[in-house]
This record gives sequence, structure tokens and C-alpha cells, in this order.
Amino acid sequence: MSSSGPTPASDSQRTTRRSRIPPPPQQLGDVDVIEVTDLTATEPAVAARPSRPPPRPKAKRTQKKKASPTEEEGLKRPRWQDDHIFSLLELVAEARAAGDPAFDKGLNQRARHLKIAEKLTLKWPEVMFDQIRVQRKCAALMRVWKTFLAIVNMTGTSYDKETGKISCSTEQWEYYERKFGDTARSLQRYGLPRRNLYEQAFVGTEEVGLTAVEAGDVTGLSEIEFIPVDSGSEGYEGSEAED
Repeated sequence: MSSSGPTPASDSQRTTRRSRIPPPPQQLGDVDVIEVTDLTATEPAVAARPSRPPPRPKAKRTQKKKASPTEEEGLKRPRWQDDHIFSLLELVAEARAAGDPAFDKGLNQRARHLKIAEKLTLKWPEVMFDQIRVQRKCAALMRVWKTFLAIVNMTGTSYDKETGKISCSTEQWEYYERKFGDTARSLQRYGLPRRNLYEQAFVGTEEVGLTAVEAGDVTGLSEIEFIPVDSGSEGYEGSEAED
């Protein structure tokens, strides 16, 4: 008589079913050990980027000095020589004697110095005598003349017209040097040759105490730029301080 219930599984079937069930995790005490797959091994290695070199320091731009018209034309700007000085004084004296309107009060002094510069350039074409250079030299020579008047009119001081030398005691020279600086030292060393040219060029200048002012034109003299004379040059005539 046949039974309709399930047939019991054989031993081979039981073994197959057990193999399908995953094994339980390994026990390590109370901690479950789970195997982790190393994913980094499958990733491609990335090459390191080269580091950038440090920035180069920026070079400073140096502006070249623009050549002056004198340098561009190949003209020289040498020291003032005695011949240049004496010619300058003669031209100033001639202009004053002729009543040049440029010497009148209230007119532009540049016109006077420009005319003199042009005449000096005609006499020495190889040397550049511009208006500014002549103006500065005239101011420096006026300073020398004023200092000379203050010194020679002091008691105990004498002047030799032949040599242009000034004589006085050592103590007096020390006092003049403290008062007038390099201009007094130049006069002590080189004197003042051709005094008559200074008198003609700067007519109307008179000594008052230890100063000198142009008679009737104190305001005009105060506007002149006086530049100290370099005592280390070959004489006050050759000083570069007025250039």
C-alpha cells in the first residue's frame, strides 16, 4: 500500500544541501574575523607631479640717463679756465656799459645769460656754454667778489694788484673761513687776479660790514642763486660747482 507523504532524503542529498550553506565566520574569542579584500592592489599607480621651480627674482629696470644736448652734439663741458672766466667778465662789463636792457630791473635774467652764452660759444665752439651754466657761474663770481670786498676792507688785510694775492694774519684767515667757507679758502690760496674786470662786471656793488649788496638793488641780489666754490679744485675759476 503506497504512502502519499514525503520521501525521506538520502545521505547523498543531505551532503549536497549542507555544502550550499556558507560556513560560519571564524570565531576569535568574542570577535568575528571578517576577511577584507585589498582594493588598492587593483588600482593603477599614479605618478607624482614634479614640483614647480621657485619663481625667478624680477630684475630691476634701470633707466639710462638721457644724454644731454651737449653730449649728443659731442661738445665738452670742461672746467672753467681762466680765459673763460675773464671773457665772461668782459662780456658782462660790456653789456652793462652799453646799457643792455636785459640788465634793467624787472626783466628776465635769462635773456642776459643767454646772450653771453651764445658769444662764449662762438669764441670756443668746442665748449658748450648754455644759459644755465653761465647763470650759475655769474652767481658764483658775484659771491667771490662780495667776499673779496668784505676781506680786503678789514683792518690788517692787504691786496697785491700784481699777483692778486691777499695777505693777513693766520687768525684773520681762520675767522674768514668760518664766516665765508670755501670762498674764503679759495681767495687765500689763489687770490683775485684781474680785479678790474670784477669791478667793471659788478659795478655798483659795495661792501657793507662783512657783507656786500648791490646799491639800490638789494631785492635783485637776494634772488640770485649763490653756489659755494669748491676749494679742492684747481682754483675757484675751475670749480665744477657752478656747472
